[in-house]
Amino acid sequence: MKFKIGDRVKIISKKNGDQYTTYGFKIGDICRIAKIDNNRLAIYKDKGDYFGFIFKYNVELAQENQFTKADLKHGDKCTLKNGQVIFFDKTSNYSFDSIDEQLRYFNDDVSIAKVERPIKYETVFEREEVVLDETEKRYLSGVIRPFKDKVKYIQKWTYSTGVKEIKIATSKTITRLPGFTNDIYKGMKENKKYTLKELGL
Repeated sequence: MKFKIGDRVKIISKKNGDQYTTYGFKIGDICRIAKIDNNRLAIYKDKGDYFGFIFKYNVELAQENQFTKADLKHGDKCTLKNGQVIFFDKTSNYSFDSIDEQLRYFNDDVSIAKVERPIKYETVFEREEVVLDETEKRYLSGVIRPFKDKVKYIQKWTYSTGVKEIKIATSKTITRLPGFTNDIYKGMKENKKYTLKELGL
């Protein structure tokens, strides 16, 4: 991993003597790099001027928006450091319970290195909504035939009394068909304005 002076890094371990050269720092602390000397870094805390020295392999670049174990969702595709691909779900053989918040496993070779999530689904089937039955279509087609090209919408309107009626609107007029209380035009939603295309007319 390449570092540069000023980078924000996170302490992930304090191996090989770094427990002494980073006294006052804790695992998980976010620090900045003040100096780079081969495989050693001089670091200081974001707040304060206390310096420490640490091996490069004991830190990682701090991400502004850290992805944690809690962010995993069912179906996520997880690529491990060894290249193996697994999917996050309850039936997986991978022990998700054993990874830490940063998706690391005690055997780092099988820590999670990348998480991908399916965002967009392709529609392979969609049931076409049938709003009017054939009898209703024939009746309304006959009613609107003289001014079909002027119809803006058709609506099933329901009054507080329970009486319903069909309204046929053009840009200038609204034609109201006789009211009804029985269960006809049941495929039409209350008070929704339908285009002729939506009604199959």
